Amino acid sequence: MTGANSSSPAAAAPSQAPASSASSTVTLGRSAPQPANWPTYSAKSVSPTPVWEHAIGDPISMRMAGNMSASRLSARFAGLGEALLNQVAGGGASFSQSVIQMPADEPIDAVASSSFQAHSTSEIQLTITTRSGATVGITLGSDGDRLRVQASVTDGQLTDSERDALGKLSASFQKSIDALNEVPPRIDIGGLMQYDASQLSSVHLQASLSLGNNQTQTLDFQADDKMRSLTSTGPTGTVKLSVDTTSPVIFGSPAQQAKAVSQYLKQFDDAKARGQGDAALVAMFKDAFSALHSQYHTATTQQPRFTFSAGDHGMLTGLADFSASISQTPAAINPLRTDEVDSFDYQVSQTTQLLGRGQADRGARQQQQSSLDASYHSALSADTPLSLDESPYSQNYYYEQIHDKATSESEFAYRKGNLVKASITQSVDQSRHTQKYVMGHLEEDTTTPASKSRTIDVLSLVKAAEKQSTLGLRRNDEVREKVLSSMQEKVLLVGNVAGLMGSSIGVGA
Repeated sequence: MTGANSSSPAAAAPSQAPASSASSTVTLGRSAPQPANWPTYSAKSVSPTPVWEHAIGDPISMRMAGNMSASRLSARFAGLGEALLNQVAGGGASFSQSVIQMPADEPIDAVASSSFQAHSTSEIQLTITTRSGATVGITLGSDGDRLRVQASVTDGQLTDSERDALGKLSASFQKSIDALNEVPPRIDIGGLMQYDASQLSSVHLQASLSLGNNQTQTLDFQADDKMRSLTSTGPTGTVKLSVDTTSPVIFGSPAQQAKAVSQYLKQFDDAKARGQGDAALVAMFKDAFSALHSQYHTATTQQPRFTFSAGDHGMLTGLADFSASISQTPAAINPLRTDEVDSFDYQVSQTTQLLGRGQADRGARQQQQSSLDASYHSALSADTPLSLDESPYSQNYYYEQIHDKATSESEFAYRKGNLVKASITQSVDQSRHTQKYVMGHLEEDTTTPASKSRTIDVLSLVKAAEKQSTLGLRRNDEVREKVLSSMQEKVLLVGNVAGLMGSSIGVGA
């Protein structure tokens, strides 16, 4: 289907290539294309009237006509993202349509042509670049009285294989749109991460959605061969994630990656519970973290200096390097003590340094770290809800301040094919500062610190296992691989003292 053009005459059928026109014309909303001689109107309407950028009758315009009456943004955008991407995948090139609901007694010809596709208060944009160099752009926009869409293909033509890859993303695109418009909003980009990297080189999703009361929810997600990143900001706070996929030599098996992601998600839940983080914000963070660490795409032609054995991967998490953070919007909920702010800031990252110049002298040093800084108010009793105001009778509460840090560093190295170093060092430092107020008076002020660290000399475990082995010297490589592989769970970051104290160190444990 050939799309409409913003300068096309009012009577042009959507299936025809429009001609340019210097004049501004509008079309009354109807359920079918109008005759070529259908007039334009400058009279005032007696009831609210939909004014269309182009003649309607195509499936996308008809869907827009049905969606326009909805008040919720989720219903306004329902099905449109999927339909637009399928329109391009099905052989269409460009498409443009907009409908403006004109109030009664408003001159219909007062609508300027530039108004149809002007910037919207709520807007979603998807940009996909193909391997052949073409760029596909999809835009959805909504205001109180206007709904608009656009689809375009620039910088080249799509191949059949690229169109097929685009079509496979249409449902996932719509799922991303629907999730963002939920209350509270969610992040659902897992389907977009499954793009066919042999046909598509990058995917970029941007959204800015008006929530009313001068509040906006934004999203900026992009993925390509080297990097994937996501930033989402809303009234409750900001989540940021970045994943570096330029070093595939450190990637583990899907099973190892899944185990590492699961461990991190548990730590995020633990941090939320300890610091009283916003549940919806942490849920968005977890969804984004899981999606960005799925289906790593790489298109590097550079030959690696070396590869890692299965045992070597046991000394690594299996994940690509990353940095991620949650920053919750601070809130001063106690009018008598505005310096007491409820907050939640969590950061976590992984960096890996490759060591050595060749297979016989390979190695790596991987560092993971996390930090939690949070503060919150809580009631003295579960039976008495917290309700702070300027009355001293309301000033009965705990004010908690949390400061936690955790690190994990693993390192291994070979020299002339022999393992010469293998170790894991981990530490956790936690602090809870509790202040108890009764009738506004400070009754207790305590700080509870806790710390734990450990070092696992993996090389010593390997040597001990080799001595105990009955396989003989020729089978030492198998013994080494078994010991190193058993470290997979032990290299993962542990965010609390109890978890580090409860970890066993025995070989194969």
